[in-house]
Amino acid sequence: MQGTPVFTRGMGEIVLSDEVYRGFTAQQEAAVKTWVGNLQKKHSKTLNEMLRVKGAIGSLRLPGNPADTSETNKRMALYDEGVTMAKHRIWEVMKAGQKMSKAGVNSGIGFNFYDLRGPVELLFPFYTPFRNMTPRPAPPNAGVGTAAHWQRITQPGYAYPGVPEAQRAQITTPNMVPAVATYKEFGKENQVTYTAEFAGEGFNDNLATERLDGLLGLFLAEEAQILNGNGGTGTGSNGFQLGTGPTPTVVAGAALTPPGTLTQGHYITVYCVALSAMANPQNAQYGYYNAPLTVAGGLTPTFQYNAPGTNLPINISGGTSALSAGSNSATPFEVTATLNVVATVTPKKGALGGYAWFVDDEATNTGSTTNAHLYAITAYPSVVISTPVTASQTAATFVAAGGNVDQSANPYDMDGLFSWAVQYGQWQDLEGYSLTSLGNGKVLEVENMLQTLFTVFQTGIDEIWGDLIAVECLDNAVRYGGTSATGYQIILQRDTQNNILGGFVVSGYQSRYAVGNPTGANAIPIRIHPMIPPGTLLFNIRTVPPGYSHSRLPYIYGMLVQRDYYGIELPPVFRAWNFGSYVHEVLAHKFPGLLGVITGIGPFSTTNTAQAAGLN
Repeated sequence: MQGTPVFTRGMGEIVLSDEVYRGFTAQQEAAVKTWVGNLQKKHSKTLNEMLRVKGAIGSLRLPGNPADTSETNKRMALYDEGVTMAKHRIWEVMKAGQKMSKAGVNSGIGFNFYDLRGPVELLFPFYTPFRNMTPRPAPPNAGVGTAAHWQRITQPGYAYPGVPEAQRAQITTPNMVPAVATYKEFGKENQVTYTAEFAGEGFNDNLATERLDGLLGLFLAEEAQILNGNGGTGTGSNGFQLGTGPTPTVVAGAALTPPGTLTQGHYITVYCVALSAMANPQNAQYGYYNAPLTVAGGLTPTFQYNAPGTNLPINISGGTSALSAGSNSATPFEVTATLNVVATVTPKKGALGGYAWFVDDEATNTGSTTNAHLYAITAYPSVVISTPVTASQTAATFVAAGGNVDQSANPYDMDGLFSWAVQYGQWQDLEGYSLTSLGNGKVLEVENMLQTLFTVFQTGIDEIWGDLIAVECLDNAVRYGGTSATGYQIILQRDTQNNILGGFVVSGYQSRYAVGNPTGANAIPIRIHPMIPPGTLLFNIRTVPPGYSHSRLPYIYGMLVQRDYYGIELPPVFRAWNFGSYVHEVLAHKFPGLLGVITGIGPFSTTNTAQAAGLN
């Protein structure tokens, strides 16, 4: 304002005009911005100068009524707040400036190249030896139909051959055994959105990766089917049904360390469900449901998915038997002073997935499926019940979900080697016992199996496959000498004591049952497979044995193919690529009697042995 004094001096104070005060405030804000911007040039002394000037002046006051100080105080408060904020801001920037003045531009600022190396790495195990070594013969005819058929003669008609002079020998009739195996269809589908395809350009071909993932996943599912698939016993199937679970028998258990904690006087009722290999898969690569199977997750007698495109529900059997009757006929067992009980069942042929146990623990003699909770899942036909039952899936819930009937076979499965063995092969269940070492490098159960196969079919085998438990037990049983003389010695050379290799592996088993071998014996390789059920050895032959050169067999077992691997590009429903890999095939075993299985093998023990030759 023209003629308005810039300021007037009172007693210990300076009174500014409105115009000058607003100008001073604007200059203050500009100065703060300048201070912040020039801190790298060490201009922080400006703030100190401003604070020094403010300290030399008692106060700032607007013109007007000297008695009305509210507006002045308000503006002074804003001024003080601005100075405080400026000090903090400048201090933070000064600290950053000190770091920058020492380091310059460093990697922490973020101006860095993103070092992402393609392609995407496929870090999942891919082990499919049975699929890889199983022959896939071409169809012999122009068409294949819906099932493969073949016929076999297992005895040509045996009769006494001696005849009198000029007379004729007996007329014999061979047997004719027809076989049929229905083709099954397997597939894997994948999806890649258009955006995902574009986003991966220059780094990873997402379409190619998903196509490869789908094909490898299909191969893994095939491997599981070749070993453990079970199509049941219907027309064109060569599998098995577990039926109803075996009824448990409950007895008082021996004293435990630590002791059991059941309540003395309570009544224990136990129900059992037998499991196929698919019901309790060893890993998720099978493609079956909850793997690994857990008590907390419960049993799934059936599961369902909706087919893409049609959205039709597809029901899959879960590999479980029907729930058994309650233990000890209808009389629940009363807990005695040992405070634990043992439940056992007669093993089910084909229950390679083990057994699930539902336990009802009550103070009254009223056992029921409603109060029976899933207690344990064991690899063997027995369980020790030593702790109180906790909340989990009930037997009644399992029954309501489909466990009232047998769900052990799946009509969409093909019959794998173990299914063929259940129906036609040589089978022994050790029920959790150890293999029996003979103390001379031989194992009783293995010798019995080899002898049986030779006695019945006059041939040996090509290989022994097992899971980790069974192979480790076999390894220990072979090497255990006991008190008998053993053919193994460990000799340590004095000059190689610093180069001794620890650990011992039995990689093969020497068999005397070698028809056609000039030495009269052959070494059978012992191999591990991650999809073989726990505690199981598979005695396998896959080449036509020497004594069967006349048989016309092109192979012992093979994949008969209705339609070999093919891909489908599915029409887009939305902006995404949909594609699948499929195959139509079935495992045809031409000589399933040559299969041998020892299952239920427990950890190695010198005392807990089966000592039995029982094969069936």
